[in-house]
Amino acid sequence: MTSRVRIAAFGAVLAASGCAQGASPFGGLMPALQRGAALDGEPVRTLALYGGAIRVRAPEGYCIDLNASRSRDGFALMAGCALISDAEIMPAIDALIVVQAGADGTAMVIDNAADLAALLRTDQGRDLLAASGQGGDVTVGAVMGGPNLISVRFDDASTPLVDGTSPDTMRAFLDVGARLVVVTVREYDRNPLTDTQALRLLRQAVTQIKDVNAPARRS
Repeated sequence: MTSRVRIAAFGAVLAASGCAQGASPFGGLMPALQRGAALDGEPVRTLALYGGAIRVRAPEGYCIDLNASRSRDGFALMAGCALISDAEIMPAIDALIVVQAGADGTAMVIDNAADLAALLRTDQGRDLLAASGQGGDVTVGAVMGGPNLISVRFDDASTPLVDGTSPDTMRAFLDVGARLVVVTVREYDRNPLTDTQALRLLRQAVTQIKDVNAPARRS
């Protein structure tokens, strides 16, 4: 995959999640979180995306908001279970988790982790991170890379996807099979997180997605 094609594909997955270019499956702000967004009020922690081609699973204390999620588009939104279901359960680290899985063939982190991490530190990378598509809205902090994981801490002064969320954002990029998956932790204004807390929650979310998509072990 050439550099130009890779960057275009990278931006396309971000845009699909409403994370760049001002695009969103909802054409604007996502609806406010509300109780009853789960299945008949029951907590839902796992959701099949793209007709079951890939799955996501929420960390402990989190449930999937079925009203806001768009499984056919590979998009899932997670919040504390008590906020959207009848379960009186809240996570130890309370924030909003957004997951966007790309189409088949978008995987690129394993083969290009160093290049993609470097991209996020550039003006073009800030454009991709900004919900508005304007890199001037974004201040990039730490960028960390690994064999199949890039994480970045940044502030995005663009209009938040959900009212009441903070500019402080932690995001991860990883490959699951042949798909690029973007995981975003957005803080609530009411509950600022330390860098350590945000990174811990991001890693929990990533671990759940990796585990739920791991090949079944033969007995």
